[in-house]
Amino acid sequence: MAFTLLEIATSTVYFGWVAGLFTAWGICLVLIPKSRHFSEAGAINAHHLCVIVPNIFLASNGVRLWFFDTEFADIFASDRLHPFYEPVNSLVLVMCAYQTWDLIVCLVT
Repeated sequence: MAFTLLEIATSTVYFGWVAGLFTAWGICLVLIPKSRHFSEAGAINAHHLCVIVPNIFLASNGVRLWFFDTEFADIFASDRLHPFYEPVNSLVLVMCAYQTWDLIVCLVT
C-alpha cells in the first residue's frame, strides 16, 4: 500500500531524519566558518558534509536489500508496486526526508 502525505509527515523515521539533517546542517553552519580549511563557502560545504550520511545509509541499505535479503525477492515477486516490507518502507521514508531537507536547504542557500 502506498504512503499518504500524512503518513509520511507523521512517521518517526521521516521526522527523525529531517530533524537530524537540519541539526547537523546547523552545527556545520556554525562550525565551518571557524575552520580555516572550509570557511570560504560555508553553506555549500555544510551541505556537502551533511549529504554524506544519508547517501551512505541509502546506498548500503539498498545494496543489502537487493543482493543479500532473501525475503525481498519473495515479497516483491507477487506484487512489484505496493507490497509491504518494512525495510523498503524505511528506505522510502528516509529518501523522502532527505529530499525534503535538500530542497529546503538548496532554496535557502
